[in-house]
This record gives sequence, C-alpha cells and structure tokens, in this order.
Amino acid sequence: MKIFFFSIIFIILANCNSKEINTETETFTAEKMHLLHRLSSFVASPDNKYIVFANRLWDKESKKNYNNLQYIEAPEGDKEKDATVPIDITKAELGLVDSDPVFSSAFPNHLFFLRTKGGVSQIHYIDFPPKEGSEPKALSNYEINVSNLKLLKNTLVFSADVYFECEDFACTKRIDDEVAARGENTYSIYTKLMMRHWDFWYTENKSSHPFYQKIVLDGETPKLDGTPLDLMQSEAYCSPPLEGGADQFDISPDGNLVAFSAHAKDEKMSYNTKWDIFVYDLTKKEKKLITETEKGRCQSPLFKPADTENKLAYMCMAHYGLESDQLSMRVYTPSTGTVEEESNEIMPMLSGFIWDPKGEKQFILNTVDEGRVTLLSFDFTKRESIQEAYTNITNDDNAYGLPIIIYNEGNSMVIDYSAFTHATLLGILTKNAETGKFTAKKYYDANEDVMAKFEMVEPEWFTFIGANDDRIQGWIMKPVNFVQGKKYPVAYLIHGGPEGSWEPAWSYRWNPNLWANHGYAVVMVNPHGSSGMGIKFQNAVRYNWGGWPYEDIMKGLDFVLQNYDFLDKDRVGACGASYGGYMVNWIQGHNDDEKFKCLVTHDGVFSTITMFYATEELWFPMSEYCPHDKWGCKPYNDEEREGYEKYNPEYFAQNWKTPHLVIHGSRDYRIPVTEGISAFTTLQIKGVPSRFLHFPDENHWVLKPSNSIKWYEEVLGWLDKYLDNE
Repeated sequence: MKIFFFSIIFIILANCNSKEINTETETFTAEKMHLLHRLSSFVASPDNKYIVFANRLWDKESKKNYNNLQYIEAPEGDKEKDATVPIDITKAELGLVDSDPVFSSAFPNHLFFLRTKGGVSQIHYIDFPPKEGSEPKALSNYEINVSNLKLLKNTLVFSADVYFECEDFACTKRIDDEVAARGENTYSIYTKLMMRHWDFWYTENKSSHPFYQKIVLDGETPKLDGTPLDLMQSEAYCSPPLEGGADQFDISPDGNLVAFSAHAKDEKMSYNTKWDIFVYDLTKKEKKLITETEKGRCQSPLFKPADTENKLAYMCMAHYGLESDQLSMRVYTPSTGTVEEESNEIMPMLSGFIWDPKGEKQFILNTVDEGRVTLLSFDFTKRESIQEAYTNITNDDNAYGLPIIIYNEGNSMVIDYSAFTHATLLGILTKNAETGKFTAKKYYDANEDVMAKFEMVEPEWFTFIGANDDRIQGWIMKPVNFVQGKKYPVAYLIHGGPEGSWEPAWSYRWNPNLWANHGYAVVMVNPHGSSGMGIKFQNAVRYNWGGWPYEDIMKGLDFVLQNYDFLDKDRVGACGASYGGYMVNWIQGHNDDEKFKCLVTHDGVFSTITMFYATEELWFPMSEYCPHDKWGCKPYNDEEREGYEKYNPEYFAQNWKTPHLVIHGSRDYRIPVTEGISAFTTLQIKGVPSRFLHFPDENHWVLKPSNSIKWYEEVLGWLDKYLDNE
C-alpha cells in the first residue's frame, strides 16, 4: 500500500503530449478567480434530505462580499437528479454575513446560524425549508458578540470573548465600554506573553470561553432558556484555542456532556503548544480534564453519534512545544474514564476524522500522502497492526474534505472537495466493489459555467532522488496553450510551513493555474520537512532549514530541467512565502551559478535571530532551529545558538545580487514586517534591482481580493520583466 512508503518508485514520468491551442478560452486571472463563488460550512439536515452551506461572493465595485446561506437537495440513494439548483435561505446583502449553519433534531423545522451585521454577531434562526416570506429572526441579544455554534437536541454551545474576572456578559460589556471611553488613550498594558497573535493584539485577562445554553420551544417559536453558562468560569484559558473554531467543541448524543479543547493563557502560552481536552457534565455542572498525561497538543473532540456510551474521539500530538507534529487517535469512554490510544510511528499523517457509522470504533480519516489528500478507513480496534487497521479508500488528485452524508450501507458518500483545477464543490463518492476504492463524481458546482470559459491545467505528479537519497515528490504544470517544441519560462514555487506540502487543492492565495494561464511552466516540489512522507521525513527540516530542503529544491530543479524539454533553463524564477520566503532569501545568498534569474519573497524570514525576538509564536523558532530531541533552544545561549546561525540568510547577504521582489504585510505578527524591510534594505544598499510591495492591512496572507489582484500583478510582472515572458 502506498501509505507505508515502502515501495521503490524512483522516477515517474508521464508523456508530454502536445495539446491543441484552444483559442476560444479566456485567460484565467486573479480578478476572475476572486469573482468565483466560495462554498463552505456544509451541513446536512437531520433527515439527510438537504445540504446547507455558506456562499460567499465578492463584489468588484464595492470591494465587499455577499455572504448568505443556501441549500440544495441531497442525492436520493444512487439516483442522481437531472439538475441541482441552489435555493437561497437568507438574502445576499452587502455587509451582511450569515455563517455557522447548524441543525437540531429537536427543532426539525428550523435552521440556526450566526448573523453578523455592523460588527455585531448574534444567533438567528429561520424556517427550514424556507417558506414563502420566511425571514431570519434573532434568537439571541447578548451584550457581546458570539461565535462558533454547535447544537444537538436542545443543547446550544458557542464561544464568546470575556474577561476572566467577569461572571456574566454585562460585566465584559461594561469593561469594554470603560476602555472605549478613554478615547485617545488607547494604551494596553501587558505583564506576560503572548501579547499578540496572527494579526491582532490580545487584551490581557480576556479571551474566548465556551458557553452553554438551552433552547426551548414557545409554541412553535424557539427561544433561549435561562442564562449562558461559562464552562470555564473565571479560568485563564482560551477556548477554542488560537485559530480553532467550532470543530474544537462537541456535544454528546444525550445532550448532557460538552467536550472542548482549551489552551492555558499563562506566561508559557507563547511557547507552549499544549491544548487540553475537557469534558463538562451539564447535569452535575462539573468538568474533567482527560488529557493531563499527554505531552503535546490535543484537539478536535468528537462524540460518536447515537452512541449510548458517549464515546469521545480526539487527536493528540506526541511532543511538547510543536505545532506541526504527527497526530494520533484517542478514544475516551466517560462511564469508565478509560482512554485508548494509537501511537504507531509509521501511521499516515492524520489531519481530520469522522466516526464511521458502520462499526464500533471505525473512522474515516483525512490524510496527506505523498502530495495527495487521501481518505482512509481506520479500524481502531486493529490499531496495533497498521496492515490491518488502515485502508486507502481514495487514490486520485482531488483534495477531499470529510463526508457530509454516508449512505447506501457505507458505499456512497456526499463530500466536498477541490483540486488544482477547480474550487470547492459538492460531489458523490461511490465505492467500486472490485477495487474497494471510491471514485468522485461532481454533484453541485457553483462555478461550473464560469470555469468552462478557462483552460485549467492538470498537473503531473513526479518523483526524484533528493538529499539523503530520499525520494522527493513534486508537481509540474505546462502553460496554457502549450505548443510542443517551444521553450517556456519557469515559475518555481516553494511552499511554506515548512511542515506543509503542495497538495492538489484549490487556493485563492497561491494558485498555480494563475501562473500557468500567464504563460509559465510551474514546478512545485515537496522537500524534506513537507507533510505526507512520514514523520521522520517531516522532522528532517528541524535544525536543518537551509540544508536538506535546499538540496532537494536544487536537485528538483536539475531533475525537471533534464527531463522536461519544454522548460527553459535560462528563464527560471523562484517564488515563496513564509518558509518558502525564507528559502528564497537563502537561495539569494547561494545563487552563485545564477540558475535563478529573479526572486520573489512573500513574508519571508531574513534573520532567524531577529525573528526569534519579534515573532508572537516563540514555539516556532524554539522547535525549528533546535535539534528535534532538544526543543526549546534560544539564540542568547551560546551553546544553543548554532541552529539559529547556521542557516541564517542574513549571514549571506554579502552575496545578494539577483533581482528580487519583496512583499510583506504589516499585520503579520508571525514573521513581522521588519523581516521584509530588512531584506529590501539589504537589496537597496547593495544596488540590487528590487521592489517592495507593502500591505498595511494584511497579515501573513493576502486576504482582501483587491490586494490579491495587485499581488499577482506585481509578482507576474516581476517575472515577466526578468524572464522575458511574451
């Protein structure tokens, strides 16, 4: 099986057949990409007859989004409908955001969701399926905003930012009003880390807590009963942790238990990645910590549906201080307090799971496997034998979410997925009786008609031998309107993480088809450190940032230039973001043979030392620049400084000479903007052709469509200039 990485496949080359030029297609651009529908938050109605989702559409003129809820009819067994037409549940209005749709079997005629308008976010509901004239009604009118809905039976769980000293929402509102009343005195005082995260500044002694409240029926009208109960009253915890959402909460089938993950908000928060799992008993008003003996992060608690024992599954990492570590499964039984665990070192790289309804302890896992997003069937009862426990159930170039509906005795699923060639859509997975594999068929694609106007390039999967004689996987794309015998400029894209990977998933940030539609051949390699090739391969980047991964990238370039005759070796540019931006800065100091004619760094590390003192997530340098078995090294300790200095791009700035575009956002607190300014300052002082693109309102990513369009204009324009693209 491919997931064991034992097979010996050194080189896979596909035929490079020429394609006829299609003169009727339009060029796919960043603007056209951002005008597509974005579907998310898929949920099935309790009777599995309908699928509800959030639909987001960008308005070019106003530079704002439409965000509303829609639904479609679900498949009827294996019988497909002639046409799948979405129906609006809520109206699409500029500045109005409807999100987080949830159902409950206790209220089968209503859909509950969050509505945000004018910065105010409250819980609403609407008749479902919508009747003529149905309008959303407010369920809540709390003094503060709420987020992250979960609902089962009449048990409602959500989160809200509160001061730890407060016993109710009114107290938090009062303190917020007192701060606002200071007017121009906008100071904040901190006595511990972390002060800021991602793109916002924390308020000390204030964070997100999980809340519980009952919903009851007043005639046919849902209403809230009693007052919200803070499940972490007066405790210095953040729940959901950091970037976590509603997936960090769950409610037991009987509605009496709430499981949630939480991150201690203490002086260790900036370098401690440990999230704990708590189970709160609503009948006793008591909570229990069930991950006390775990060393690493635990996340994504999920009760088994319709289970009388309220069995709870969750995932844990093995190591303290890591955010990108191998996840393994746990199953907790509340009645006995027992925790069963899986900790197989050669298990697949787990990223998500759901309970499989057909077994006692069976799951469907979402994994990354050699550059592909794969679904696996996992029998937890056979976890001691990886040969028996895991079965690949997909094997294609789609990036799958997790099943929304499983039917036809487990042989069919409704699922969302994307690919390099299309944005997220809904499909049907059907099992082949002979192979046991599931194949996907499109069921509803909101962008089908628009995307038919463009030529989307299917990438080719390849492997080669890289550093340490390990097999390295990559992707290559021909440009649109490819002509056999013609040489094309090369855009070499380097991913971030570093524990990430180029996967066949649609992206609104780094979308390789935008380069291909602009006339570039695109090369993407997953070097040491990438996820999907086993935990040892992934950990090989630590203490080794400019070592094996750099060797892989250079060997990957040599490989594609030798094996794909449509690539022009004299017109190659490298582009990377985050760790990819670091790597481009590293390449800049080592480009003696001038294999790269130009470079693009987005939010990249210039100095591994200065970033340590400025990043909000200290666990990142304290794990990445240290030996894997010596987590926690600091650059101010002489005996621990080597990992920061050995692969520091700043130390090779004397060699910088290649034309270089630098991009950075001022709200990037992970790799602060000073890293981009430092790189640009170096280039300017040395007289190297350079340009600095600054986004004052963007974080580590470029999220605003208008800014993204400018981003692509600058990046592709830079490559055009130095790679002589026609």
